[in-house]
Amino acid sequence: MLSQEQRQQQCLGQQQMQALAVLSLDGVGLEELLKQEEVDNPVFDLEKIAVSRRTPAPDTAPREEAVADKTQEDLRLMLESQLPADADAEDRRLFARMTEFLESGTGLLPESVQEISEILGAPLYRVERCLSWMHQMEPAGVGAATTAESLVLQAYHRQMVDPKLYDILFDHLEDLAARRYRRIMRACGLTLEQVEDYAAQIRTLEPYPTAEYGGLDTAAYIVPDLVFAREKDGWTVQVRDRWSGGVPYSELYTTPLADAAPELRSYLQAQRRHAEQIVRCVERRRQTLCALGRCIVQTQQDFLERGEALHTLTADQLAAETGLNPSTVSRALKGKYVQTPDKVYPLTFFLSRAGSREAGGESRSEILAALSGLLAQEDAAHPLSDAQLVDALGRQGITVSRRTVAKYRLFLGVPGAAERKR
Repeated sequence: MLSQEQRQQQCLGQQQMQALAVLSLDGVGLEELLKQEEVDNPVFDLEKIAVSRRTPAPDTAPREEAVADKTQEDLRLMLESQLPADADAEDRRLFARMTEFLESGTGLLPESVQEISEILGAPLYRVERCLSWMHQMEPAGVGAATTAESLVLQAYHRQMVDPKLYDILFDHLEDLAARRYRRIMRACGLTLEQVEDYAAQIRTLEPYPTAEYGGLDTAAYIVPDLVFAREKDGWTVQVRDRWSGGVPYSELYTTPLADAAPELRSYLQAQRRHAEQIVRCVERRRQTLCALGRCIVQTQQDFLERGEALHTLTADQLAAETGLNPSTVSRALKGKYVQTPDKVYPLTFFLSRAGSREAGGESRSEILAALSGLLAQEDAAHPLSDAQLVDALGRQGITVSRRTVAKYRLFLGVPGAAERKR
């Protein structure tokens, strides 16, 4: 029996997860969500939304979409079937909740273990344990924070631990996709033949490990989610949807319920609360996109006005400027586009990746390759603690903190020393 505090925490976690799901939607996906809400909820009426002239509704013409053979529920069941036999009931409940954080169609999980722990009110050690299990599961790459990390995780599963391969995956995926091989050659010290060989290896990996479970938008054209417009007083940022901040409630919302049957009264009250939560989620999405758009315009104004080189701007910088979590920024930007006076760009076009080196100067690929080697060679009866791994890496000339080792160990799906001991 859950206590009132536990029920409140569970309800808060569900609301936060719903807000993240709405934030992840592009304009077309949001429109589809609102239409479905209108079908399911008798107090929700889209006709009550005043269409804004400045933020036209996205084109809702029919689109050809791939029909997934499997569903998100199938994915959850498949992942849960791979849990270790000694996972207790609490771990299993937590793992099931964590699968709800996975992005539909990609299998990515941008939230950190700390954020998931706070949202679900779960102990951090349990969240870490569940994530380490997930990173060991099939489809390989599920639960990674980014596409690059998902590909690295898949490579690790296949025992592909070449640091140069990891360098390309972490820092040169866009160059690889655009066949800018010479840039990769210069950055990684490779020959053209070597780059082509790495490209062939990477093509055997799956950028969206859970694509067969649905959720990927296969539209043949792009509907921008934001508009950057140049006006007399400067640049403006507009969210391109038909949401105007109005309350889309039907007449049932204002109907007195005093004389209604108890069952009907309870049902309509629940539907009102749900509709209000949807309204809050959509408003939060608008505010978040506007805040991020303004930061991008302010930083990249030289590019927008004169086509000059982009300034350095990372997701962490956007998070600091807006007061958002980096994972929230990631969900907000992913898969969304902006219309500028010049052309349509992905929002991520305006960002540059953060440096790929840790404080000691080592690249992520060097740390991962060295750490995976140590873990593969350790004595199963006496597994290495994180402190011992720090010392062992230090003897190889790699200076990292214990926290960094724990982060990469967790990424590789390797639990703590106590759980590895046989």
